[in-house]
Amino acid sequence: MTRHHALGSAQERLARIGLSLPDLLLPRADVDLSRWAVNACDQHVHDGSYWDRARARIGGLPSALSLILPEVDLGCQDLSYRILDIHRAMDGYLRTGILRPIGNGFMVVGRTISAGMRRTGLLVAFDLETWHRTDRDRFALRPTESTVEDRLPARYSIREGAAVELPHVLALVDDPEGILSDLLETIPGRELYRADLAEDAGEVRGRLVEDRDSVELVVSCLEGLAKPANPTDWVWFVGDGNHSLDVARRHWNGLRSTLDEQGRADHPARLLLAELVPAQSQGLPVLAVHRRIHGIDHHTLRDEFGKIGLASAPCTLLELREDLELDAGRWIAGWSAGDKYWHLVAEGPPSDRFDRILDGLLVRLQAMAEGRRIDYLHGWDESLSGDTGGCTIHVRSPSTRSLIRAFGAGEILPPKTFSLGTPRDKRHYLEARLLRPWCASITGSQSLTAPTTTPNGGRHGS
Repeated sequence: MTRHHALGSAQERLARIGLSLPDLLLPRADVDLSRWAVNACDQHVHDGSYWDRARARIGGLPSALSLILPEVDLGCQDLSYRILDIHRAMDGYLRTGILRPIGNGFMVVGRTISAGMRRTGLLVAFDLETWHRTDRDRFALRPTESTVEDRLPARYSIREGAAVELPHVLALVDDPEGILSDLLETIPGRELYRADLAEDAGEVRGRLVEDRDSVELVVSCLEGLAKPANPTDWVWFVGDGNHSLDVARRHWNGLRSTLDEQGRADHPARLLLAELVPAQSQGLPVLAVHRRIHGIDHHTLRDEFGKIGLASAPCTLLELREDLELDAGRWIAGWSAGDKYWHLVAEGPPSDRFDRILDGLLVRLQAMAEGRRIDYLHGWDESLSGDTGGCTIHVRSPSTRSLIRAFGAGEILPPKTFSLGTPRDKRHYLEARLLRPWCASITGSQSLTAPTTTPNGGRHGS
């Protein structure tokens, strides 16, 4: 069997479970990956200094920062011009060869996060067309949280005119036996890059699995995971990137109606690129997402809690944090204002899960007063640092097992219910994929050669 036929067979088998082997692009060999790679656009929204430091560090060098819009800038007055500049940068990076195709195969991504833990994932493309066959197609990439509507228009405008997509989506698969984890750790591949990420965000490595037998092993593993004991269970879930999935679906829904049958089958925008990671990976710590409400005083917030059957019991920061971090802690949540802290005590059995009660309360509080703003804070460190104005609601972290149970049941959680690690641990932009047809010199089958050493000490294919 020829290599071309082997990959064709792999694509056919992947298509049956809602996946595709993506045609990836990487920066060319002379691009410094420590400056190219930047954090996900929805991070550091409440502290623009990260993005200021990134701009200063990058200067005029090629960088993924030129291809994304940090959400800290969503309110900027020149937003439409910023988006136009992003589209121009994408076209320019393709035209000048700064982004180049890597050849056919699976990209295995190894990441050491800031706490020293490791995770290994697989870059795959998810078929958005599955949503049009049936709403209960279990091979679709399933959303796990509702989205914040005002985060979507700018992302939609970017994708609508984009030549490429850069993923920060982390997709999850339930892998309790560690079958995919073990395979990704041991399968041979050609290393194409290795780089230290800025701001102490750890190291990232990428290797291309391209020989026929190895590709077949990966496909067989994914097929096995896609056949759970309960045929109504979902398989692929969004861990990070629900907004990206929502925008990609909306964009494809509009685009597909303009295409004929062959166009719908072949158009690259039909797919969404994501890194698939076993949910049980040590490099995916589940953190609570706390809420900081600006424009409300603590007396008003206490009264609002009382209206939904939650009493406030004074405590110290240490008592609150220790209790919420215990699996069997007594209290469901807490809140703070300045240096004062309270446990939240349910006066009777809650009528619903607390995350839904909290989401309903926040929606009502925002509607009550114009200008109220809610910041979403990942983990305790972020909730106790930076701007401490307003009132902060502290919640318990869900367990990985409880999330998988909710996801498997098709449940959609409220926005920002959980976070996979701290902001530094999120996926950094590095690889890319074409979103619309390009010229033959870009989409040709040329591949990267063996790794060489870059000036920053990272290894990079040429």
